[in-house]
Amino acid sequence: MKNTTTKMDVKLTPTMSYKVDWLSFTFPEDSKITRKQILDYLAYDEDMFDAIPARYFYNSGMSIGYYVNIFFNDPAKEISRNSSKTVNFQFTGVGCTDLGTHLEEIYSSKNYEANWIKLFKWLVKIGCKITRVDYALDDFKGECNFELMIKHLKAGYYRSVKKTYSINRAADQKKHSNGCSIYLGGMPKGGAGSSGIIYGRLYKKMDEYKAKKQLPPMIARESGVWDRYEISFSKKKAQAVVEQTIKANSIGEIYFGVLRSLVEFLNPTKNQNGNYYRNKDKWQVCPWWENFLRHAKKVKVGSDVQKLVSIADLLQWIRTAVAPSLRLLEQIGLERNFDIYSLIKRCDVEFSKKQKRLLLDSRHVPDRLLQQYLKEFVEGYDN
Repeated sequence: MKNTTTKMDVKLTPTMSYKVDWLSFTFPEDSKITRKQILDYLAYDEDMFDAIPARYFYNSGMSIGYYVNIFFNDPAKEISRNSSKTVNFQFTGVGCTDLGTHLEEIYSSKNYEANWIKLFKWLVKIGCKITRVDYALDDFKGECNFELMIKHLKAGYYRSVKKTYSINRAADQKKHSNGCSIYLGGMPKGGAGSSGIIYGRLYKKMDEYKAKKQLPPMIARESGVWDRYEISFSKKKAQAVVEQTIKANSIGEIYFGVLRSLVEFLNPTKNQNGNYYRNKDKWQVCPWWENFLRHAKKVKVGSDVQKLVSIADLLQWIRTAVAPSLRLLEQIGLERNFDIYSLIKRCDVEFSKKQKRLLLDSRHVPDRLLQQYLKEFVEGYDN
């Protein structure tokens, strides 16, 4: 990729460059746009594809080397009742590299970032739904020390929107390293759901290539280093990050901003009394990580970071969603001889973590402000 400058004035060089490393999108099979029209736009000929086994409840599939895949329903075949009425395009890491070369010809431009943003705009314009996109940063200089990052994680010297992290080390029988990966976040117990997920994977790509006895790029062979920092977005998160990328007109700005949200490595910081701050929000970001992030600001994608509910929010929700139902049950109770409020008091329930947090926060709400909230809850309230 050629040198590029993002809005953050971050100059990306051949030794530090980002890429789109996975792209999947769908569009309705009854859409005005057709599979062939999309292939024509992307400069792919249907004759280049081979038939492959169907997946994801579609009844048909076609592929170029399993790196550009299309799944769809052939009306001449039996269609699963679980199948969506869409056509699914999938570009793997190799597929995105191949698509990148096509974009250079389509847009007559070597500007990698601008080309992909143009493609994103076109896909959104024609009504495609982005179902997965991966952004990756390739570091051929080794700006960050993996062992140092792991040390900070294990010591708790970090800040993250994710609750979990994991470390995976691979080695052969002779205990030679086959790679080291740091995962930020993971799959929720109930699955990703329609909202999708965001997770990060930081790993030593060079070790992976050596283990597979593959020939790395010349730049990696010359430097001896190839570290990859990958962020994967799925479902609604994928759609949201693409729309934010279009709005920012920058892949780099969004990438670094999301990476900062995923993890900030910290140095324990002391207050004026010489004691360490108990609140990590007051700890300083490690200079080496700050430099790596190019001082980017945090970026929140979709609803990944939920706003904490306040007592005012809770009262408003009760007023609009709960009070009418309670009044109804109160009236039914009068007619059928039961007291809904007595029954509620007898319910054996425990507060959730968020509710416990709200209880603690409520104790610090000034009386004057609490009175204002209650007046808004019931007009004319005065005490």
